[in-house]
Amino acid sequence: QAVPIPEHRDILDRALADLVERDVPYDTVFRIRRPSDGEIRVIHSLARFDRQHRRITGVLQDITEQTVAEEALRTSEERLRSVIEQSNQAIYLLVGDHFELVNPRFCEMTGLTAEEAQAPDFDFREVLAPDSLQLIEERRAKRLRGEELPDSYEFTIRARSGRLVQVSASVARIT
Repeated sequence: QAVPIPEHRDILDRALADLVERDVPYDTVFRIRRPSDGEIRVIHSLARFDRQHRRITGVLQDITEQTVAEEALRTSEERLRSVIEQSNQAIYLLVGDHFELVNPRFCEMTGLTAEEAQAPDFDFREVLAPDSLQLIEERRAKRLRGEELPDSYEFTIRARSGRLVQVSASVARIT
């Protein structure tokens, strides 16, 4: 019979007491040591207490693989975020006309804060110099028509201070 690992025994005891004494539904995640091989598994338990029949009815689900996958994804996202945040290159993710992500170098170059650049009502064209607006609009129209475009091009941005900055962009389309 599988037993909860010692650190999780209190979690189960509290949840069980809440279930029986206060009629709080039992929705708990805990770890067990599997007796067959000693492997630690992550279990999600949902239960209800039937006062009339004085019994607990519930479901146990082994979510070990899901938990491991979620942790690996979290670690991968943290690494990627660290690379983006520490890059000396301005990095942004543009979805439609909206910046979904900007890094500190982008903010330094434009004079915007991340919150300003990523605000729902902020239009990316606000950082373009007037002479680059047409270039960007032409690239967008060609892309929408399905034309192949070079991944690298140059344009000018207008920083909040009014300073014009020539940039060389290397873009990758993410679908």
